[in-house]
Amino acid sequence: MTHKTGVSASIRCLSRRQIILYLAGFAFLLYTAFGFLIAPQVLKQILEGKLPEILNRPVTIEKINLNPFALSATVYGFKLGRKVRANSQIKGGISSKNEGTLRQRPLSIREVSLVI
Repeated sequence: MTHKTGVSASIRCLSRRQIILYLAGFAFLLYTAFGFLIAPQVLKQILEGKLPEILNRPVTIEKINLNPFALSATVYGFKLGRKVRANSQIKGGISSKNEGTLRQRPLSIREVSLVI
């Protein structure tokens, strides 16, 4: 009789409930890491690439904070240049917050503030 050791043997010893709990915890960690660490950088690159094309003005963003639990986003250092003069800029932050889950209602922006 041989005993198997390793990860596959350890998984076989777990009950179905334990496996589901471990998978749910892993999914929660992935969601958290993506929402706080990866998504803000990706969103910043997309916005800085697409907004100048749409607005025909230079756009820079200093920093974006996302909170995947509150479904909120805050943009810091948003600078929108003029069409003629690239030196004139609007400095401020845009904050949006959507309370509730995406299942309850579609995504909408309830609050936008511009700090000058």
